[in-house]
Amino acid sequence: MNGTKCAQYFLLAMVAATAMPVAAEEEPAENKLITADEIKWVENPLRPGAHIAIIEGDPNKAGPLVLRVKFPADFKIPPHWHPHGERFVVLSGSMYEGFGEDGDISKAKLLTAGSVGIMQAKTPHYVLTREEVVVQVHTTGPLQSFPVKK
Repeated sequence: MNGTKCAQYFLLAMVAATAMPVAAEEEPAENKLITADEIKWVENPLRPGAHIAIIEGDPNKAGPLVLRVKFPADFKIPPHWHPHGERFVVLSGSMYEGFGEDGDISKAKLLTAGSVGIMQAKTPHYVLTREEVVVQVHTTGPLQSFPVKK
């Protein structure tokens, strides 16, 4: 595909994206500007040993939720699933993430800073870190995690 054709497709995609209506539940509740120093980290109630920072939303209520998760080095999350889909970006560090119920780390993919994950609701997945990693997650509350039953 030549450069002109690429530019035309890009322009068409941008027009289509801006023409799509935004659902009311996706509209931010308020305008915010948050510096890195203002982000408050607390113990992650779903994963003791990790930390969590709520950026937007309430993890105990239904609705859009943006959070950051900080996992220490050598942290393992066994196969589990969430009732809502999730999208995440690795902000710093790296981690191995895999899909499936077996937790086989040899089947996992190394995700370094800048990597993106997109998961549908109820997708079994697992994580292993070798270094500290910070991930920003976009999902829907309430925030829940369920172990895979074997």
